[in-house]
Amino acid sequence: MVKEKAGNLKSSVWKHFTKVKVDGQDKAQCNYCKKYLGGKSKNGTTHLHGHYRSCLKRKMNPKNQTVFTPKLNAKGKQEMVAATYDPENAKLELAKAIIIHEYPHSIVDHHGFKRYSASLQPLFHVPSRNTIKKEIIKIYESEKMISMKLLDTNEGRVAIPSDMWTSGSQKRGYMAVTGHYIDSSWTLQSCILRFIYVPAPHTRAIPTTSTMLDEMGSDNEDESMLACSGAQEMMDIN
Repeated sequence: MVKEKAGNLKSSVWKHFTKVKVDGQDKAQCNYCKKYLGGKSKNGTTHLHGHYRSCLKRKMNPKNQTVFTPKLNAKGKQEMVAATYDPENAKLELAKAIIIHEYPHSIVDHHGFKRYSASLQPLFHVPSRNTIKKEIIKIYESEKMISMKLLDTNEGRVAIPSDMWTSGSQKRGYMAVTGHYIDSSWTLQSCILRFIYVPAPHTRAIPTTSTMLDEMGSDNEDESMLACSGAQEMMDIN
């Protein structure tokens, strides 16, 4: 079997077939089920369109699953719109839900959750705990980059309060560093700059806010730290 270049194949159906030579004969191989069909110019493309519409392998491909989802229109009314199922986007949304609602990573191992997911979309494979952890870290790295770019382009100062607390359910201590600043449109913006686990009790030695920010890194080499009252600091981004 020898693959050939698409050449002057103008029909859009050729996006789903590959022109090849099999025993010296021109054939069109389906990109989904790998079946061979007539590929000569005199064969036309009607048979290719017919196979494309009926190909079970294509229909079973998760990326080609069309579902109907509710969406608000311009008038604020809810209506059903067609959307294509994307397993990668479903995995991303699951990771975001775990972050927003502070679900344990082990939720993906729960039998009830797997049954619920299967009832919504049987084709969705619930990721493992390690996989969803990697997805959450990817979201963190992306949001971290966005926050640092916003701070580096900010023309004013950034208030940096730090806060510590102990989780009631986990009995663990945490420390968060948040940045508050006024953007170019004079709107107050806030973003979490750093979040770490600090073993209780909080009387033991802990990282300073400056140290935590240094670990994050910044493209701005002119930043300077000015002490404020309590656990707060001010960072001049000029």
